[in-house]
Amino acid sequence: MDAVVVQRCCLAGPDELAGSRDLPADAQGEDGGLFYRLRPVHSLREPETRVDRAADTELVAMFGACHSARDRLVVLLVSRVGLRRGQAAGLRRSDMYLLPDSRALGCD
Repeated sequence: MDAVVVQRCCLAGPDELAGSRDLPADAQGEDGGLFYRLRPVHSLREPETRVDRAADTELVAMFGACHSARDRLVVLLVSRVGLRRGQAAGLRRSDMYLLPDSRALGCD
């Protein structure tokens, strides 16, 4: 196979030239040789915006709209404990210690 020479100005853009060494072993190929590829360079930055917390009156209104204790627990975990909704959905009973003091269990 003949080598292809490409000028650097043709490679300018959202990608950069990278080798195959940083790929996982399964993606490096069967022979394990070095090959070059274009790797995307992500330069999009979102401005940080402040998130406004819900007021106590809004939380009371959300609690009133809940139909079950589970819904009220999710509202409480998201609003006051600071968990994200995916974290709250992934909680198991074994993750929580419902004791006034958990030091006897080895937790700070």
